[in-house]
Amino acid sequence: MATKWKMKRDDKIFGPYSWSQLKSFAAEKRIDESDYLKNDKMDDWLKATEIENLLTDQEKKRKQKKQLNQKNSLGGTKSAAVIIASVVGGIAVLAVLLFFMLSHLLPVFQDDFQISELTLALEIDEQDQPYHVIDTISPHTPEVYLSADIVAPENNTVVQTIWIWEDEDHQISTQEITLERGFSRAIFRFAQPQDGWPEGSYRVEILYKQKIVDTLRFTVQ
Repeated sequence: MATKWKMKRDDKIFGPYSWSQLKSFAAEKRIDESDYLKNDKMDDWLKATEIENLLTDQEKKRKQKKQLNQKNSLGGTKSAAVIIASVVGGIAVLAVLLFFMLSHLLPVFQDDFQISELTLALEIDEQDQPYHVIDTISPHTPEVYLSADIVAPENNTVVQTIWIWEDEDHQISTQEITLERGFSRAIFRFAQPQDGWPEGSYRVEILYKQKIVDTLRFTVQ
């Protein structure tokens, strides 16, 4: 007597069917991988994918499709990685070229003396940055630092500072530094006068070629 098969789908049971009918259903894709099957010699239901030689073609196609998707995915990942690497490499090369060009072209745009970031501070750190910026000091402050970002238009550019006590219109000191062409962080250190800082208002005039290019004011109290 030929073996009869039953099929269960969503808790509904269909059949019985012969093996040839099941193969025909499978070829017509009328059996899903989620369906369960059993014959009259089996105690338990088995998934259709576990029935040997039933969904062979479907399983083969499914595996081939899965492998193709994995291959495409891997290829896409590699392609994306290659694209990203190329973009990053291109940006790096462009950055180097821009730096090279700017480093050579910058002097062309340095025909004028420029000064900015004029600051008075109690300390200067290891990177020549002002630390503890102030606009008021006490009469016994041991020293102060005036810093500025300067673009010098030529080599041996001389920058001068004049420290003035405004209350008496009295010039306390003058200082100067010599800079090379290009950008520099200029720092002027001024120590406490011998008799201390007289209280009142002060200004520091910054001169280039004997002309005042900037002024900084502070107070002693």
